[in-house]
This record gives sequence, C-alpha cells and structure tokens, in this order.
Amino acid sequence: LSEQNKNQFQNKEAGLQPQLISEILEKVQEDIEQDTTPNYVIECYLTFIAKADNMIYMACPEAKKKVQKEFGKGEWYCERCNKYYDKPVATYMVTAKLSDSTGALFVSFYAEQAEQLFNGFTAEEFSHIQIHGTEDEVRDKINEFLYKPIRVLVKARQNDFGHEMGNIKYFGQKVYPYKYNAHNLNIINTLKDYKPK
Repeated sequence: LSEQNKNQFQNKEAGLQPQLISEILEKVQEDIEQDTTPNYVIECYLTFIAKADNMIYMACPEAKKKVQKEFGKGEWYCERCNKYYDKPVATYMVTAKLSDSTGALFVSFYAEQAEQLFNGFTAEEFSHIQIHGTEDEVRDKINEFLYKPIRVLVKARQNDFGHEMGNIKYFGQKVYPYKYNAHNLNIINTLKDYKPK
C-alpha cells in the first residue's frame, strides 16, 4: 500500500487504532486510572443480544427518558418533564455481546447507537414486530444482525460503587462500516510489532 492509502485506513473517524478485546481487558483498569472514560476501537462481531425481549422502552419525545403509562388513560407521563404525552417514542436500550478471536465484551447501546448496530433498523420498526409478529419473527430479525463484521467505538467507565475489574462497564459510542483493507493493514502492523517471548 502507498503511504496515501495507508493514511486512509488509520481510522480517522475515531482517531484510534483497533485493538483486540484481550488487549483492552488487560489494560482497561490502568487506562481508567489515567483517563476516566477511555475509548477503544474494536473490530468484532455481534454475537449475542441479552434480554432481547426487553431491549425497547417507551421514551419521552423531548427528554428521551422512560415514561410510564397512566392506568386507564391513553397518556404517558414523563417525570423529568412533568408532562403527559399521547404518543411516546420507542427507544432502544441494548446489551450486546461483541466478540473477536481473543475474547468478548458486553457493551450497552442506546437509541441512535443501537440503530447503527442494527444497520439502521429503528426501534419503532422492531417494536412493531414485537407487538404484531411472532417470537420466531422477532428472533429471525435479531439473527439478521449477528455474526457480521463491524467496527465499534467503545467507551469504558468505572462504576461508582466499586473498583474491581467486574465493575467496569462498556458503552457503544458509534458503529462504523467495516473496512477490510483497514482490518488487513491493522493485522500487518500488529505482526510487525509482535515480539516472541
């Protein structure tokens, strides 16, 4: 590859080089101590959706917070806005397992980031399948997005209630189109840096 082509594959979107999940797990605690919310780029596969039957909630159209349906009424109440709404907005709240050849992470995706994960398929569209479709149709729709290569910008954050490794949570910030040329270049660079023990 020419230097110009190499520069095209340096992940300009995130300003970061892809890292293996095993590398992230080894260094994330140290990174958090230096940077409260470090970011990583992962080239991976979406391999599992946790609690798929509960990954959509009804949200306030203004604050995007969860709303409660008023008993016996056709209205929804937002505590944040202290308002009632006739029609809430279906919104994603997804816990996804991202895997590569070295390990896996459970990552939370919300709203627009989850739509990117599902290739633009909206929460409203998915909600329609959940309400009017069958369990098989819901499962088939989810399966459409599994085991396809993706590139994800992930943020790591320490939970406030503890400092053990298990208390680190990961949040999807953006899902990028997978670029095979960039992936191959990253492999070449990784092999160049590899030093046998």
